[in-house]
Amino acid sequence: MALQKNLHRVEAALGRLGRIGSSPKGDADRCERAGVTPIPPVGQRILRHVVERGPARISEIARATRTGDAAVSRQVTQLEAQGLLRRESDERDGRAALVTGTEVGRGISDSLRAAADEIFQERLAGWGNGQLETLAEGMERLADDLSDPVRDARESKAGR
Repeated sequence: MALQKNLHRVEAALGRLGRIGSSPKGDADRCERAGVTPIPPVGQRILRHVVERGPARISEIARATRTGDAAVSRQVTQLEAQGLLRRESDERDGRAALVTGTEVGRGISDSLRAAADEIFQERLAGWGNGQLETLAEGMERLADDLSDPVRDARESKAGR
């Protein structure tokens, strides 16, 4: 019974974290703190992905951000209009375009990342570095385990 109770606690906490992470207020706060014009959450994810990982096709961005191709295309168009992203011809396949970050887009992405870091530091100020390291390791393991449903059960039983 204790196992089931703890699993329910984990599931509830994940739900709360998901709501916090996708909160319009949180996104607005991050943009305000960064001093940038508000960018929708999906736009922020797309911008960050392109800036951090380099040029990519719409379909690659959609997969990486778990967003539909049409939604990514709309957001890229909006971010292009703001001068944050641009589309360039893919030299390997002239029919396709690569989305790349502009200098302004990189600066805004960096500002949003710095604002998010500041917010995390403020909210987790009472946590020691060791506690944060333990949390990070546990969350990474949880994400790995939940993202791979066919993971071998022996690995979990072995205590990783």
